[in-house]
Amino acid sequence: MGLSKKALREKCNNDRKKFVQVHGTLGLVKPVTEFLAAESGTWGGFMPTASEPDLQSLYTDCKDTNKNNNGVVWAFPCVRGDEMEYFIPGKNGDFIKSKLGILEPDQKTSQAVEVGELVGILVPGVAFDEEGHRMGRGRGFYDRFLSQFTGKKIGVCFDIQVFSEVPQDPHDVRMDVIITDERILRIPA
Repeated sequence: MGLSKKALREKCNNDRKKFVQVHGTLGLVKPVTEFLAAESGTWGGFMPTASEPDLQSLYTDCKDTNKNNNGVVWAFPCVRGDEMEYFIPGKNGDFIKSKLGILEPDQKTSQAVEVGELVGILVPGVAFDEEGHRMGRGRGFYDRFLSQFTGKKIGVCFDIQVFSEVPQDPHDVRMDVIITDERILRIPA
């Protein structure tokens, strides 16, 4: 690809903002829902930033019961220092805006989830490649979490964010699957 991580992040963020202005952020709800149709257990979701895929309607079923129709319980990340932990929102589904400007479960009313309790997690990113590599925002929260996570890693992005190659570091963890608004990429082990 040839671009540095910084240049690729800038390009992807600009392209994604333009894409979202035209197409909106909801185009991934159906493919993610269909992919998870046979799943159960506790899964990690994410609350979107302004131009990330918005999967909140997927989580809505669990607001009162913490379970959707398939038996999936949703947990969401909270940043604590340099680490990320997952919490199942309380019965009222209370979220608060973090210092990073991202909605997180209110830890006072939410239940902490151990890494090993998560069956899989949905992972946002700035860019992905067809080999399952992910490039995030650059602060390493997901990288550190994924390094200790052994469950299913599902990258979620718009198809314009998938490239033949993205810059990678030795510590980067590959996704098992990447779901876009146009296709599902199953990454060979």
